[in-house]
Amino acid sequence: MHCQVSIGTPNDLVRGVAIDAQNDAWFGTWNAQTIYKVDSSTCAVVQTVPTNFEGAPLSIYGLAIDSRGRMWTSTYNQECILQLDTELGVVERRICDGSFIRYGIAVDGKDRPWYGDAGDGVSVFEDETGWKRFSSGGQLAETTGIVVATDGRVYVAGYGSNKVGRLDPETSTWDFFRTDLVPPGMAAQYNPRGVTFDSDGDLWVIARGSSGLIEMSPEGVIHGVFPIGRFDAPTQGVSPYSYSDNTGFQLFNYTVTEGSWTTVFDARRAVRFQRLVSMTYEPAGTEITVRVRAANSAAELEAAPWSAFMPAAGTLALSGLVPESAQVLAMD
Repeated sequence: MHCQVSIGTPNDLVRGVAIDAQNDAWFGTWNAQTIYKVDSSTCAVVQTVPTNFEGAPLSIYGLAIDSRGRMWTSTYNQECILQLDTELGVVERRICDGSFIRYGIAVDGKDRPWYGDAGDGVSVFEDETGWKRFSSGGQLAETTGIVVATDGRVYVAGYGSNKVGRLDPETSTWDFFRTDLVPPGMAAQYNPRGVTFDSDGDLWVIARGSSGLIEMSPEGVIHGVFPIGRFDAPTQGVSPYSYSDNTGFQLFNYTVTEGSWTTVFDARRAVRFQRLVSMTYEPAGTEITVRVRAANSAAELEAAPWSAFMPAAGTLALSGLVPESAQVLAMD
C-alpha cells in the first residue's frame, strides 16, 4: 500500500473514484456532496470542489474522466450532473434532465459519458445534441454498471433481469447474454451488478446475488465462473457490489491516451551503440515513438541532448543520433 488517505469524515460516504491523466485520484462523496483531489505522490488532499455549481449541492454516486480531462459525475436519482475541468479543478457545467436515473458511469472514445439508468436501458450525453436514451424494450431491468468497448459497443449489467445487454449505438440494436444460463459444470450467476473488460479483451461480470464472477467473450460466450468468498471463510459469499472501472480498462483506453516509459542501459565500458531493435504491438490508431541519448557516465547523461522522437517499430540505426563511443544509453 502506497498510503492511506482520509477523505472528510467517516459519514461523508465516498462513492465515486476516478484517476486522471497525471495519476492523481479524485473522490466524490454522497453525504458531504463534495469532490476531493488527492496528489498521488504526496497522498495529500490538494483540492476540494463543492458540488453546488449553479444550483443545490449534488451527491456523487460515480465519477469518470475522458481523454480531454473532463470529469463527469453520476448522481443516481438527482436530475443533474456536473462536468469538471480536472486540470483547473473547477466545475464547468451543470447539466440537468429529470426524466431518468444516472447510476453506473463510463466514458467512450468520443469523450461522451454513458450511464446505466436503473431502468431497462442506457443514456448518453453528447455536447452537440444533449441526452439520448436507448431502451432495451423491456429485456433488461435495473441497469447498473456499464462499460464501452474500444469498438464503441456498450455493455451494461441488467441487475434485475440476470442479463448483460450489448448495445450498438450506431444501429440502436441490442444483444443479450444470460448470466443464469451457463455451461454444464458451472454455477448459475444472478443479479449482475458490474461489467468491465480485461487486457485480453474478455468481459467480466460481477454477480452480486450469487457472489461470483463471470468471464465471457464480447460475444457472450462464457469462459468461466468464479466464486467470490471471504478470505477467512471462502465458502461464505460477500455479495460484491462493484460496478466501477475495476480493471482500469476505461483509464488506460479513454482517460490516459498517452504514456511514457524510460530506461537506461549501462554497458559498463565505452562501446559503440549501433542499433535499437523493437518488438512492439500497436493497435489500430496508436503509435509508439522513441528518442535516445548517450554519454560516458550516468552523471553526464543528464546533460546529454535527446534526439528527436522517431517511430519505434523495427530496427532503428543509432549512428548520428548518439556519440560513436559511450557507456550509458537512455531510451524514452
